[in-house]
Amino acid sequence: MRSFAVITNIVALLVIFHLPAHAQPCQNYRCDSLDVRSILDSAGLISRQVDSVTVRDSSTGRIVELHFPEGGGVTSLSGDVGRLAALRQLWLNMNALSALPPEIGNLASLEGLYIDRNRLSYLPAEIGNLRSLKELFLSGNYLLTALPSSIGNLTALQTISLSSCALSQLPSTIGALSHLTLLAAGNCSLDSVPESMGSLTALRYLFLTRNDLTTLPGSFTHLVNLQVLDLSRNRLCDLPSALHTWADKYNPGWESTQDCQTDARTGRIMPVIRASGGPRMTYDLRGRPAPFGAKSNANAPAGVYLVKGPHHRDMVVGMVIGPVAWFERN
Repeated sequence: MRSFAVITNIVALLVIFHLPAHAQPCQNYRCDSLDVRSILDSAGLISRQVDSVTVRDSSTGRIVELHFPEGGGVTSLSGDVGRLAALRQLWLNMNALSALPPEIGNLASLEGLYIDRNRLSYLPAEIGNLRSLKELFLSGNYLLTALPSSIGNLTALQTISLSSCALSQLPSTIGALSHLTLLAAGNCSLDSVPESMGSLTALRYLFLTRNDLTTLPGSFTHLVNLQVLDLSRNRLCDLPSALHTWADKYNPGWESTQDCQTDARTGRIMPVIRASGGPRMTYDLRGRPAPFGAKSNANAPAGVYLVKGPHHRDMVVGMVIGPVAWFERN
């Protein structure tokens, strides 16, 4: 009996003071502390005290917030973070993360995920498991080129900030975010937005400034609860009448900010891109070297444009096909 009691006590101590990473999250504050210590160690923040980066629930002692220091240079996040069952907020702003572990999808209580200004190039599909998430901040991840379709599973989401990422499109599943009130996607590389966004009828703030949009989905006229709309600095030169009226209502003056100009030959208002090089050149719209060494200062979607260049006074007309365009003087 004595041997059995000793073994039982040893097992109890192991449960309290060490759990393998693959085990189920424990339900007490001791395990929370051990997990955070393991996360900090793996991130190179060994000197940080657990209490200096966490907030605990006053009644249970469970860790409900984890704040990584801004500018800490953190390059990776341990999968142990998925064991913090009570976590409601995770702050990782201004670090050097290139990826999130798939275990982040285990944070069933998470309401706020703040990862502005890192180096994320993708998000794991498991992020769609965060059914309690209300705020997702990803601005300034200039390597992030796409969002997973599972983003549409975040049905509690109210705010998503994507500004200054490298997104050329948004997934159509974004239209399923029925509680979304703020969407900020300014200064990206968006050349289109999905028709499904017209289903975001709770949306009150929509920021799409400084993108490469040449048109908008007709479903945008269903966004009748908007309070703030910013369409400035795009190439929305020829919107259909219904969309034109809608934009005038929610963003007065939007039209004067568009990069558009009248083609002297046809009288048609056309989007403009600005390019370097001579009047008869091949331009690489992604900034890569072109056959004649010329570059464009803009990332433009396929279409027909008026083109301004620094070495010729006249406008030129160009057809953009994929990332490369060919222009010829009028």
